[in-house]
Amino acid sequence: MRLIGRIRRIRRIRRIGLIGEIMAQNLRISEKNTNFATKMKKSSIIVPEGLKRVLLHACCAPCSSAIVEWLCAHEIEPIIFYFNPNIYPQEEYEIRKAESKRHAESLGIQWIDGDGGCQMSVVSSQWSVESQESRVERCYNQAHAEWLEAMHGLENEPERGSRCARCFYYRMLTTAKKAQELGIPYFATTLASSRWKNLEQINAAGERAAEDVGCKMLDVGCKMADVHFWAQNWRKEGLQERRNALLKEYAFYNQQYCGCEFSMHSKS
Repeated sequence: MRLIGRIRRIRRIRRIGLIGEIMAQNLRISEKNTNFATKMKKSSIIVPEGLKRVLLHACCAPCSSAIVEWLCAHEIEPIIFYFNPNIYPQEEYEIRKAESKRHAESLGIQWIDGDGGCQMSVVSSQWSVESQESRVERCYNQAHAEWLEAMHGLENEPERGSRCARCFYYRMLTTAKKAQELGIPYFATTLASSRWKNLEQINAAGERAAEDVGCKMLDVGCKMADVHFWAQNWRKEGLQERRNALLKEYAFYNQQYCGCEFSMHSKS
């Protein structure tokens, strides 16, 4: 009986030790998250005065994750806008799109399909005879073909070259128009978080898009527009490291090339 009593006491001590170890581990994780949140609050990233909402063009879920977290920590509401007709092939496009939507829905954030206009423009009588799968394929092919036409003549340009600059502008122009349509004064892009892309090209494309949309809107010269591009380096303030951590936490699909067929071939 004494032996049994000793065994039971040893088991209790071990259980208590295990519980203590788990609690200590949870405390370390909690402190780590708290420290990161505190660091974000002390961030040196400049926020435009009065900014409460931003239309965030998302290239993919991994690049969006840390930026969205940062925005929410600073009480800025992100509306995610997914518009990336450059991505090839369709299977790759659909995976990235689904992951972006999954991320937004997990946080209760509004997610807008920038490529959805094609499907909505179909005459109602055609919906009954065309399957969802064929609609999605047709709309993807149409959007990608239009993008390819816009890139015509730049197919052999290297990565970070003039084709990338034109591609950035192509996507930023559509984003600026959507921001204007929704009455959101600022838009930004998660493209600025990629270390594989030229930040100057991205910022120049966003600023030009904002100016062009403003000029068309005013119809009287090029004065101050009601849509502004929030140029930002989303690689600093520990956001790159946080992106990598969230990539594992969410088990995101992590692509191995930028998106288009030209960037895919450059990796082969």
